[in-house]
Amino acid sequence: MFEVFDASRDGEAWREKLAKLPPPARDIYGDPAYVSLFAFEPGTRGTCAVFEQGEQVWLHAFLLQPYGEELYDIETAYGYGGPWSNSDDPAFISRAYAAYTDWLESQGVIAEFLRLHPLIRNEQYIESEVERDRTTCSIDLTRELGFGVKVRNMLKRATKDGVLVEQVSAVEHVDTFHALYDANMKTLDADSFYRFDRAFFQALAPLVDQRGMLLACIRDGRWVAASILLQSSPYLHYFFSASDYEARVPGTTNLLLQEAASLGQSMGCERFHLGGGRTAAEDDSLLLFKKSLCTDEHVFHISKRVVHPERYAAVCDAWRAANPRMAERYGHRILCYRYLS
Repeated sequence: MFEVFDASRDGEAWREKLAKLPPPARDIYGDPAYVSLFAFEPGTRGTCAVFEQGEQVWLHAFLLQPYGEELYDIETAYGYGGPWSNSDDPAFISRAYAAYTDWLESQGVIAEFLRLHPLIRNEQYIESEVERDRTTCSIDLTRELGFGVKVRNMLKRATKDGVLVEQVSAVEHVDTFHALYDANMKTLDADSFYRFDRAFFQALAPLVDQRGMLLACIRDGRWVAASILLQSSPYLHYFFSASDYEARVPGTTNLLLQEAASLGQSMGCERFHLGGGRTAAEDDSLLLFKKSLCTDEHVFHISKRVVHPERYAAVCDAWRAANPRMAERYGHRILCYRYLS
């Protein structure tokens, strides 16, 4: 009834369980190839817990991360995740969650942090505390694409200035994209959560070519913006994006997203998820930009849970004592001890 799969050895069995869920819940964020990409720390494993009873299935994909020699914590891989199920039966969900909790306790997991999926709304499949984090946006691809006057003017401006959008191979152009992305993150002074090295993008590239696309905005032979998108029917996800701030033309990102939406429609996707802003603020500039393009808004929830309170408190106290500067900045986060000076 309860099984645990490791992405490095159980990928096929994991996918067989994932295939039992409704199509929207078979999202790429739950695929072992995707989850294992983010197992950066030594000993971290892409993991999937499954509870089954008859035809009912509850599935949860995550990163199992060691801390020291005997303790672990759990975190969603980059993007969205959390448990999914093909059943809305409260009794079944409760049994699944209880079995999962028993496993956590037996493994020495001290805490869990989940980024839940705003399109699937899978907070109903857990019993831990859930809180609203921010608004996200999407474009309904089942109807004719249409944008407001301001957006249409920006599209015309980028086109008039010679910006072209091309779909290119991620494997062949991974270094170009990484250089653009890395420079962009440095310009923005982005949090370490958003920083990824060349090796990561090289590992990601084959998955992009198989289950997504890399779009480049090119002007006079130079990349002025680019975006990696991932596709998992019925969704297209706006995943990574970067711009050359010195060379970009106003309207370039609008043009890129218009092309992505059009390609998403041709692929049979029903919704293009743009995500949210850089912060949780409703006046966040990136969120306002996405709202100017979207047809729908969603609520992104997170879940925090302490599994072993005494062990967790001891870890956090030791971390705060050793890292006072980091504690001031990250002490409010449930996995705060992951941030080191």
